[in-house]
Amino acid sequence: MFKIYIKALKKYGDYKTRFTIREFWLFNLLSLQIGLIFIKIDSSFDLKSTGNIGALTTLHSIFIFIPSISVSVRRPRDVGKSDWTILFIIIPIIGIIWLMALFCRDTIPKKNNWGKNTTLRVSHKSK
Repeated sequence: MFKIYIKALKKYGDYKTRFTIREFWLFNLLSLQIGLIFIKIDSSFDLKSTGNIGALTTLHSIFIFIPSISVSVRRPRDVGKSDWTILFIIIPIIGIIWLMALFCRDTIPKKNNWGKNTTLRVSHKSK
């Protein structure tokens, strides 16, 4: 599980590949869990710098911002949509719902403009 998280962090500048549904949701789940841990640590040690936001939470948010955008841009490619579909997020309510539905769609099994499906397994027949 952490391999996927580290992979996403390492490939934050790679906007030419696909990102599967499993990779997308595991990355976001781990980011959320780490953020919640930092919120707990910030509140335990009273590290709040501005309002209710703590120093560790702020650093984590800054650190994860670009990789999160990268992951969110690459996910629509895996379902056969353009990178620019991420801009639907600026449409209130409807855009967010549409993107969530898009993020939940399964991977297209065939090769598309951004490469082959990385989740397909090739079986070799033995003689």
